[in-house]
Amino acid sequence: MKKRIVLFGANADGRKVLQNLKPLIWMDQVEVIAFLDNDKRLSGGKIENIPILNPQKITELSFEKIIVCIIFGEEACIQLQGLGVNKVKIEFAYEEPLFSKQERVLNGCRVGKYSYFKPSTLLVNTQIGNFCHIADNCQIGLSGHRVDLVSTYPLSYHFENVINDPSEDITANKRRMESQTIIKNDVYIGEGVTIMSGVEIGNGAVIGSKSFVNKDINDYAVVGGVPAREIKLRFSVQEIDRLLSIAWWNWPEDQIKKNTLKINSNVKEFLNEFNEEE
Repeated sequence: MKKRIVLFGANADGRKVLQNLKPLIWMDQVEVIAFLDNDKRLSGGKIENIPILNPQKITELSFEKIIVCIIFGEEACIQLQGLGVNKVKIEFAYEEPLFSKQERVLNGCRVGKYSYFKPSTLLVNTQIGNFCHIADNCQIGLSGHRVDLVSTYPLSYHFENVINDPSEDITANKRRMESQTIIKNDVYIGEGVTIMSGVEIGNGAVIGSKSFVNKDINDYAVVGGVPAREIKLRFSVQEIDRLLSIAWWNWPEDQIKKNTLKINSNVKEFLNEFNEEE
């Protein structure tokens, strides 16, 4: 019997899941009947003639499975169950928690609470603080190759009679390879950013899309370009010092929940409300 499936997330990841299902669709084993998305701008649209609906419409659909294609899987699951969907009908497109309210380790990289990144982003030997958001197609912690040798090409793989351990490649930049990349807290990294290993990104920093970062970035700096250069500081030096003293990203969860609107307010209003003793 053909299985009727709903995809939660009318985004690039939802489209990718749809493409992965195509062989089953062609064999008439699966039918994708709808996309769900909370973005009201998408409601009423279509992807490959499949309608995009508000999740509230789930009660009008008959289906066997919902695949959650967004990184906020926990929230989506709670929302769907609140709309009456049995948990056994919910599956997740991602096995690893790309978003979590808890600190976790993914592929040897520490990722802080509430920080998230997209599945197309690569992390290598990286430590990420709390409340960071990282866009699509970023490459973080790359080490590159030595440029002081006659050739950067790994000739030993092809001209020696042994299979070499990649970590022993003499053309690799071992200094960078062994250096951890540090991304502190409340950092926003735009789409397609490359960050070399051993770089430290300060608290509250913003990195523009497509930037190439090979040097440390100051707290609350806005940077962009190839190579990335500091464009401005988001706030005054005095305001930055106070924000670092307050360090809201380390507050208990109930305190953050209580002050969400204040954290997302004007910096002067926020600093007038809180001081470093809090």
